[in-house]
Amino acid sequence: MLYEVFRDAGVPRGAVNFVTGPGGNFEDEFVSNPDVAGLAFTGSREVGMRLYRRFLSSQPYPKPMVLEMGSKNPLVVVEFAASGHNDALALAATVGATLLIIGPRRVLSTMLLAAGVLAKAFPAVLVPLWLARLKWPRRGWPAALAAGGLAAICAWPYRSAVPVVLATFHQYQTSFRDNNASVYLVLQRISGSNQLAMGLGVGLVAGLALWAAARRLDPARAAFLLFGTILLVSPNGYPWYFTWVVPFLALVGVSRYLVPWLMLTILQFLSYEVLIGYQTSGAWHFRPLFLLLTYAPFYAWLLWNAFTAPPPWSSLGKRIPASAVPSVRADSAAP
Repeated sequence: MLYEVFRDAGVPRGAVNFVTGPGGNFEDEFVSNPDVAGLAFTGSREVGMRLYRRFLSSQPYPKPMVLEMGSKNPLVVVEFAASGHNDALALAATVGATLLIIGPRRVLSTMLLAAGVLAKAFPAVLVPLWLARLKWPRRGWPAALAAGGLAAICAWPYRSAVPVVLATFHQYQTSFRDNNASVYLVLQRISGSNQLAMGLGVGLVAGLALWAAARRLDPARAAFLLFGTILLVSPNGYPWYFTWVVPFLALVGVSRYLVPWLMLTILQFLSYEVLIGYQTSGAWHFRPLFLLLTYAPFYAWLLWNAFTAPPPWSSLGKRIPASAVPSVRADSAAP
């Protein structure tokens, strides 16, 4: 139907072509044909990532491409376009670093990760994995030095503000908690200790970060696992935090856990109920009913998956060879 619209609109013959068939039949032509200067792809994660890896290694230079593999989400529009939180900067840098680390541009990838950490602290949990994939300290010194140099250059003008930054961080840690939290809130209620609940969360994230580095996990899968864990155990679960996992849901493709996570990012709109009381009476309080409505469907779905399927980390830790990926028909692909 779309092709017919182009034809009826008078688009010249050959400018738009409609070709059907398995994506694997066209990959060689897209990558090797010198007349193909770039690619805009819409389709499955498997075919998209396979094309991306092949385009990175194309000669004499990598061809540009744009991938659209799903993960449309209203939370991204509301929080980034309307509210202007700088999480978008850190997230964009981290996604770029994740895509480039699987190719030959590891120096640029590591510098992007450093830029993401400078914009927001949460990408720092990926640093052990990056060092492991660089085989540092035996190798990877150019990438490590470039990232360290970028961080030093960006931080140097603000060196006199370091005590203020540390004091602000301490104030945030001690004063801001119980904001739309889930697992942290349960641990705090059981233990009666904020420090213990926070320590258990930090320990879990640190352990997963070291495990991901030891297994040299796929970067996108590691980011999804670590960022998702942070969101669940953090004492603060502000709605815009949940945008951290959105692009990695498209890259990872863990189907049984894709829907509950997408559902959770949408249910986060219920947490905005806190603004009603804040604007009318000045009370900032997340009501238990809305916390239950936000998180109960998500955790119920995860528990159902846990009892009916292998746990998510059983697939997150595996290296899947390219030959094992079935041929999947792309929705559309146009050079």
